[in-house]
Amino acid sequence: MKCFIASAFGHEDVDTIYERCIIPTLKKLSVTPLRVDRIVHNEDIDKKIFELLESADFIIADLTYARPSTYYEAGYAAGKSKPVIYIARSDHFKSRDDDPQGNLRVHFDLQMRNIIAWTDPDHVFSNKLLNRVRLVISPLERANKQNLQLDAERSEFNNLPLYDRLAILQKVCTNLLHAHSFQNYPWTIDTSNGNTPVLWSYLKRLDNSHYQGVGIITTSSPTKQLLQSLSWNPLYELPRGYPNFKFRETHFIVASLKIVPRSRITEALPHFHAQNTITLRAERKVANTTGTTYVHIIDGIKSKSEFAPIFRGVTNKYGL
Repeated sequence: MKCFIASAFGHEDVDTIYERCIIPTLKKLSVTPLRVDRIVHNEDIDKKIFELLESADFIIADLTYARPSTYYEAGYAAGKSKPVIYIARSDHFKSRDDDPQGNLRVHFDLQMRNIIAWTDPDHVFSNKLLNRVRLVISPLERANKQNLQLDAERSEFNNLPLYDRLAILQKVCTNLLHAHSFQNYPWTIDTSNGNTPVLWSYLKRLDNSHYQGVGIITTSSPTKQLLQSLSWNPLYELPRGYPNFKFRETHFIVASLKIVPRSRITEALPHFHAQNTITLRAERKVANTTGTTYVHIIDGIKSKSEFAPIFRGVTNKYGL
């Protein structure tokens, strides 16, 4: 983990705080300090500052001497959603008659921040700083751990054969729908989408007046022809023996490993209207009964753990 330190340069008291408090505190927590004047480089200094800010996980901004660059760097980091810990010399919290320019005063827009005051490089300040840094890095460490786990899951998923990845996505969908009282139609279809496989499953849930049919299609990327086929799929037909349905829905879940161009979707399903970034809807009349058809396209799938909550969100939103 890395911490960018923004402060005034060339002031003995600021440098002492950095060397005797900030560096030891960061070292205890295995955090690398980044202060541009202490790093050997051969670049334009502004370019180097932005490079260090981008690489840092959080920053410590010492507002002592009110350097404009310190405020700018702290604001830049905050704009990037990086945590900022503010510190300042203890005499910078009140106006002074001998400081008409406000160079020894924390600026008005940051006065309400929880700024850690320092006077000398003592244990009191060091302990306060240590506790604050621990508070800040705790969620960052959790996020880093989760990101590493997600990267590992993505790598494992991507290294599986294509058919196995599609089958895993099918299993995620069918398991959840079975738990919600859906039953399989008596067929599951393996077809091809150009040179790649396409897996289909069909499920239904019905009583005397309500019918919901769900088609699960998993593929690396659906062709225009595949999407067009959803407009006349047999799931539109009413089940035999149930002529008087008051409620009829068909849902197609298209799970695609690759991102599907939106132009392909609109060209393939011109009569469907977008409900959100995932779902399209159309009304269709079959055998004197009007039913609603939804097409849910979940694309750019990189792992099972990322796909599952999106699919659950669809089922929850549309009552599946």
